[in-house]
Amino acid sequence: MDLFNTLKLIHISTVSISLILFISRAVLLFSQSPWLQHPALRILPHINDTILLVSAISMLVTAELIPNTENIWLVAKIVAMVVYIMLGMTLFKWAKSMLSKQLVFILALLTYGYIICTAISKTINPLIH
Repeated sequence: MDLFNTLKLIHISTVSISLILFISRAVLLFSQSPWLQHPALRILPHINDTILLVSAISMLVTAELIPNTENIWLVAKIVAMVVYIMLGMTLFKWAKSMLSKQLVFILALLTYGYIICTAISKTINPLIH
């Protein structure tokens, strides 16, 4: 297996783990479980997301891809990733009411879905492609 495919495997694996951790933490948040404060659940997502980000950057460097107008889908994916991170921070830190938390959770999942669809279709509007 070449370097790019190894990085891609790491990236896809950490993307999957990230979603599992996000949903797990949200379920604990909604159920008001004290397990949400467990050190592993507070640290592991950051470790995984760091590996995810490093693998993404490494893939870009290895493939010599530059996010620009020729690869506008990469720009859209990066912007959506920032939105996803902000929604996650809002869910776990700033949202106060249960309704606002549920709304932010749904928006985060939709954003995550957009990121995945954009990565697969390599277009900024994957629903039309």
